[in-house]
Amino acid sequence: MKSIFTGGRRKVVAVMAIALVASLTQVSSSGAAGADTPKRGGNITVGIFDSFPGYCMADNLANSSLMGARTIYETWVEQRADGKIVPYLLKSFEHSADNKTWLLTVRDGIKFHDGTPVDADALLINLQALRGALYINGLIGKTPKSTGKLGTAVGFTANIQDVVKTGAMSVQITLFQPESDYPESLYASGRFFARAPSQILGADCSTKPVGTGAFKLVTT
Repeated sequence: MKSIFTGGRRKVVAVMAIALVASLTQVSSSGAAGADTPKRGGNITVGIFDSFPGYCMADNLANSSLMGARTIYETWVEQRADGKIVPYLLKSFEHSADNKTWLLTVRDGIKFHDGTPVDADALLINLQALRGALYINGLIGKTPKSTGKLGTAVGFTANIQDVVKTGAMSVQITLFQPESDYPESLYASGRFFARAPSQILGADCSTKPVGTGAFKLVTT
């Protein structure tokens, strides 16, 4: 076999070093020349295989439409890669010794797309809407009331006995039965979004989503 390099190890190392420097120089110069200046704005088109039935509490989004909605909304808690449920829009959640009382504290400084604050009032309305209390209010002529109907969220919230505001950023939930994994129910497979009260109490709850996510719905 013909030898490519002659003259010993030092000469081979020297040739390799020169080739490496030349290669890096070429990559660096070509990369700099081809780099584009970042631009703000623009449009992204994403195809999904599910339809959007709506954005209100009773509208159960599935699969790819759920992922689309999660760019508009965020959840009160989130699931980590290891499966553990941790606070997200919430700052913390604490429970009593018997797991029947849960104190939820909202993270400060967050606003919905309409400019209203994410606070205890917003959390309270979300929880009451999810458990169907605002729907019942509408039936019996009480306020606040929502125009949305009952949905699958009722199953995740059936154990809630009462929800009360305990501070500007905190809400206390009392359960009928002990539930040590209540944050799992609050997550609901990523479906319990934080919706702005203006959406929940508005006439267009199913068609005009108002969340805290990175994107807003402009038109459909």
